[in-house]
Order: sequence, then structure tokens, then C-alpha cells
Amino acid sequence: MNQSKHHLDLITAVAPRVSQYLPEAERSVSLASAAAAKRGWEIRWLVAVDGVGDIPRLDPDSALIKYLPAGGGVAATRNHALAEADVDGWVLALDADDTLDAPGLVALLTDPNLTEDIGWAAANRVLLSSGQR
Repeated sequence: MNQSKHHLDLITAVAPRVSQYLPEAERSVSLASAAAAKRGWEIRWLVAVDGVGDIPRLDPDSALIKYLPAGGGVAATRNHALAEADVDGWVLALDADDTLDAPGLVALLTDPNLTEDIGWAAANRVLLSSGQR
């Protein structure tokens, strides 16, 4: 991968009524961020909230939170967050009920076969609602 690209934006779209897993997602993002930082990567977590309502408190240092005024669905909410993403970096979607696999993400980001020509890649995650990978 081009050495000038060491930035990853994680995008999470969440509806307040199903936000109970966000604290676990946040812990996984923190672990992944710390592991990636050791390899020269910065991770920013963009959380887009679909509609009005409360979500679990997130550390303002770990997440940039944007609220959409009306429920437009997960796709519209994710697209809204995508507009905030760094166009010179990588973007990865993280569902609100998933956690990141920090070692898997770091392995992906530091894979020597990962080049700027690749348009899409995926990393392991755990679905909190079912425990499946």
C-alpha cells in the first residue's frame, strides 16, 4: 500500500432503538486503534445515528457522532457518514452490533499485497447479536 495512506475511517450506522451493543463495538475499536497505531495507522470512528433518541454514551475521543434528524434507514445513515470520510484514506463499515477483530484488521492493513489499486477489502468481525464470525 502507498505509504502516504495510513488512515482508516470506520463507519457505523445505528438506530437508537438497537444501540445496546455500541459499548462493545467501541471497546473493539479502541483495541484495534491501539494495535493499528503501533503499525503507523490512524483509525477514526464515525458513528451516524439514524433518527432521534438516546444511544449509549461513547467517549468523544473515540468517536465522531453525527445525528440525522429523521429515521432514513441504515443505508441512508451510512451514506451520510461516508460524506465525512477521508477521501485519501480507507473506509470500512462496522455494523453497530459487531466488533472488530483487532489482529485481523492490523493484518489486513499491513498486508504487503494491499495496494492502492484495491478498491474493496474486508476484515473479520464478531456479530454480537449471535456471536458468529
